[in-house]
Amino acid sequence: IVGHFDGSNMLQFFWKTFANLFGKKDWQPDAYLEKVKAMYDEVLSKLEMETNEPTKNQESILHMTFLNNLQAVIPLMHGIGEMEFSPEMILDLLGSLNVNRQFFINSGRTINSYATEVGIPYMTRNTQPTFFSFVGKSSVEKDETSTSVSFDMTFRVDRFSQSSSSALIPWMGKTYVSGIENRQLLVLPFKFKIDYDKSESSLSVKIMPNDPYTKEHFGIYSQPFTVRAPIMNAKRLCALEDFKLIRNGPEVFKDDLILPETDFNLGAVFVGDVQPLFSRGSSNNFYANIFRNTGYQPFPPTNRYYAYKIGADYSKSKANEVQLNAQYVQGLDQATFGRREFIKDYVALPGADNYEVSGFTFRVSIVESGEGFTMIRHEFAHDLTWANGWTPRYESKIHWQFQSMEDELKSRCIYVHTSSPRILSTSNTRDFLDINHATKVTAQTYVGGWTCDDDSSGPVMQFDGEMTLTDAKKERLGYELPNDCKKTLRNPNNFEILSYDKFSYTRTWKKGGLAKFPFLFYLSKYFVPGIMFPKAYYWYGENESPADTETFEAYKQGDGWNFKFERPNMNSVGEQIEIPQFIEEFLLSPRPYEVTMYDKYFLGYDRPICYATDSQVQTFDGLTFDHSLGNCWTVAVRDCKQNSGLVNVRNNGGFEASILWTVGGLKVDITKDQVKINNEVVEPDTVTDLYQVHQVTQGLLIQISWVAAVRVTSVGISIEVHPSYKSSLCGACSNYDGEAATMTGPMGCSYSDYDMFMAAWAMPGHGCDDVALAAKKEKVKAYQESCSKQFIYPTGQVLTSMKESCFNYTHDNRMENEFDCWSLEPVQRCNLDGCTSAIVYNASVAYGCTSLPTENRSGMFYMKHISIPVC
Repeated sequence: IVGHFDGSNMLQFFWKTFANLFGKKDWQPDAYLEKVKAMYDEVLSKLEMETNEPTKNQESILHMTFLNNLQAVIPLMHGIGEMEFSPEMILDLLGSLNVNRQFFINSGRTINSYATEVGIPYMTRNTQPTFFSFVGKSSVEKDETSTSVSFDMTFRVDRFSQSSSSALIPWMGKTYVSGIENRQLLVLPFKFKIDYDKSESSLSVKIMPNDPYTKEHFGIYSQPFTVRAPIMNAKRLCALEDFKLIRNGPEVFKDDLILPETDFNLGAVFVGDVQPLFSRGSSNNFYANIFRNTGYQPFPPTNRYYAYKIGADYSKSKANEVQLNAQYVQGLDQATFGRREFIKDYVALPGADNYEVSGFTFRVSIVESGEGFTMIRHEFAHDLTWANGWTPRYESKIHWQFQSMEDELKSRCIYVHTSSPRILSTSNTRDFLDINHATKVTAQTYVGGWTCDDDSSGPVMQFDGEMTLTDAKKERLGYELPNDCKKTLRNPNNFEILSYDKFSYTRTWKKGGLAKFPFLFYLSKYFVPGIMFPKAYYWYGENESPADTETFEAYKQGDGWNFKFERPNMNSVGEQIEIPQFIEEFLLSPRPYEVTMYDKYFLGYDRPICYATDSQVQTFDGLTFDHSLGNCWTVAVRDCKQNSGLVNVRNNGGFEASILWTVGGLKVDITKDQVKINNEVVEPDTVTDLYQVHQVTQGLLIQISWVAAVRVTSVGISIEVHPSYKSSLCGACSNYDGEAATMTGPMGCSYSDYDMFMAAWAMPGHGCDDVALAAKKEKVKAYQESCSKQFIYPTGQVLTSMKESCFNYTHDNRMENEFDCWSLEPVQRCNLDGCTSAIVYNASVAYGCTSLPTENRSGMFYMKHISIPVC
């Protein structure tokens, strides 16, 4: 894949645009693209082993059908790489397609050649010509709120393979040839019409044949043959005079083949000689049983050759069109729900903060359309409604309803309520153990009735489950002191791999109710016991389980799980059952699923935390060293690329943190007792779009727009940042590059003396012992003159790094009206020794100010444009 693109950076533009689609705005090219090529080669080699298709043929197919077309599209991304993507933009792209491409690939190779015991030359040969064709043309229509795309296409894949064996009989002058012809054919001749309404967030898709009289089909068939030929290998064996097919089984043809619940008529041919694709059963038996009234009688397979094909005869179908409609609504109200207002009661969250009900509706309509009329023959609807919100816990409710418009007795409803602990940012294990940390799940199913609540006798099935911690794990997580060099009460990173290790549930149902859910019944009675836990022990016999009730208890012991299961006349126990780690981390996590999925699978680790106590500092990269915060402000975290935020910390008779978030225009001062935002006191449990304030054990926590959180307690300060800030930070909490050994100061010096490192990031100001800090700064300055430096500059700033010795960095001090102001970051100035100012540019610098006179000081901050010289 890497070698497929030239040196025009098209690959980078493609991945940047692809990343932009998924919200990854700061994507950078991977410096190790050879890893991608190695993965690509590995996939091709495995495919060659599985399919016996040479790697070069697979690459030809990939390039001709996908990569070449992709390369043709990539130059367009130069103009759209920075755009915000929307459904309308995607539909515009679909509406501009005009494709007419055909590809033909033919491969031939000798598989084996040898002489038999009596000296007869023997050879096997395999040829595989493959044909691809895609013809598609689309158009788009738009108005103020809606976009409509019409797409007419025909896609064809036709692959024919002929495997032959040749035996040469010299004294007869003949070559006996036998073999198998295989053909796989797929044809999709359809028209699509896609309509999107922005005002209603609705999407509808219509699918219909582009020719109502077509009998195109898809199928797979295999035909054995034998032939006596002259001493030659003919290119087309089937053209020889004595070419003869071998077939023993009967052929059954059914012209009217109705697909269940659709009224679609399909023509089909079933041939008796079948291959047992599905265990000991035949593929024809499997496919024939999907349909009604086939007239086909299943029988055991006779040999390994088979044939079947299904062709759609739309002219005879009672239905010839499928319509798909989807709508997403956020913030549902009574008018939106209409007759389904009862659903809103199911997902209501009494006492929850800032929650709203959302819904998604999906409908499938089977339509018969003709000249001047359209009739819906079948219609199925799926309504999914959900709400998430914060009470003292995280509450999530989901209501799913399936309806068949022809028969209300086929309606199904499932209601699920999950209640999980509310885990705030920077939480440690003690916080988790002190709250109600169990997760509880309640589920109910209803059958029949348009509203699923017509049955006053209650649900057909009731499920009550709980996930929690065993006593052994509670004790291990609650140790006051480390016992294995990994578990520490005050180290928040011991929360990274926390998952539940105990699960139990009770399920009850109405007598006979399970028959209405055959798939779930099959899963619970056969699939889960027999396939998921084949090592468990099952037996049938009397037990003490109540009627129509089953119970399940499981807990983790060591590396495996033990469980006990009971239902009437069925028992099961298991010991040391292996559960994949990703299932434990995802399904058994106390965090919401969306958070767990992002942290574990997209990010790959939990969000980083910088932690400072009265004696220690732990950086984002996991380095821990001894240091006591003093009364001078220290730059703990700073966005050194975008200057979007800054966090300063100190211990001036108590831990304090000061946050500047320039994007939101916020200045936050937080102690264990009080939070001030822009000099106004904010009470705990205040929630806005920009910030949230929470009371925590021994202190307070502020969460800023989900990008950063700062927690101040009587024992220390915790700072958590969003993973998108990786390699963009600097400060005492490290540059967050994944390297614990990297300790970089404001001028790029690498430090091994931790006290000097902290002094480099310290700032003078109100409350600071400026004299003592000045002495430390002198040592820092002396070290900076000869220190080893590490700089990472984008292209274009290399000259700046080369002339770095001409620069001097100091905290700028200036008077603004009646305020004494200090820059909150070092400001660049030219050294006097042989350095002159060549270019001057303006930059925004944050200043912290105190008012005069000193006996009645008040604080403020502001951003000021100042002149920065290039020396």
